[in-house]
Amino acid sequence: YDPIGGARFYGVGNEFMGILVGAAVMSWALFCQLYPQRPRLRALGGCLFFAAVLAVIGAPFLGTNVGGSITAAAAFGFTWLLLEDRVNRRGLFALILLTAAVLGLFMFIDSQKRAGEQSHIGQTVALFGRDGFPALKLIIRRKLAMNLRLLRYSIWSKALLVAAAVLAASFIWPTSFIRWLMKNYPAVSQGISGVVLGSLAAFIFNDSGVVAAATCLLFASTAILILALQLKHDLGSAQPHVEDNAHSH
Repeated sequence: YDPIGGARFYGVGNEFMGILVGAAVMSWALFCQLYPQRPRLRALGGCLFFAAVLAVIGAPFLGTNVGGSITAAAAFGFTWLLLEDRVNRRGLFALILLTAAVLGLFMFIDSQKRAGEQSHIGQTVALFGRDGFPALKLIIRRKLAMNLRLLRYSIWSKALLVAAAVLAASFIWPTSFIRWLMKNYPAVSQGISGVVLGSLAAFIFNDSGVVAAATCLLFASTAILILALQLKHDLGSAQPHVEDNAHSH
């Protein structure tokens, strides 16, 4: 399960899909953090950027990755809502509809091809049309079995646990870190939330979800560690200054 090779004959494999989703979310969050001006242009740019990355992952002529398409649509849509301050019941409902519409569009386009030219999303539609819900049940069971196997034997399960531990520790200790992060780097903190959601979606909707979730979550845990080191450096630099002022008085 090479995150670059992707263990896939065509299209973007689950391993590299996790990297692509995590990198895209954090890249746009960093852009919004650095350039908060012109919100309308930023909103449109986010839509175009995320749509382009989603097309690379899900377009049938590039080898549709079904689970990756769901993961990307959920992560990108949620991140965009966070960055544009539109996370509410209406926005989340629109996100669910958008994810379903994107998946349905890819399914329709691929199902119109000849059987030998279809990617696995078109083959899944044909299988469901022929065998019904038992076919979907079999696919779900196979994906769960693959994830359980990867949890037991893959080195990526350890990477996933380490990244999850970093996120958990940032919420538990020190308690002021998250408040500092949200105050000083609001767009970055929203990007981290988008990556976490994308990682959860990658784990749920992909048969090698452990690997995809781990590669995606690395971008959130790395950002947290870098900012935690910056906070520690800032506090360490401020401490001698405080002590010097105390001695001078």
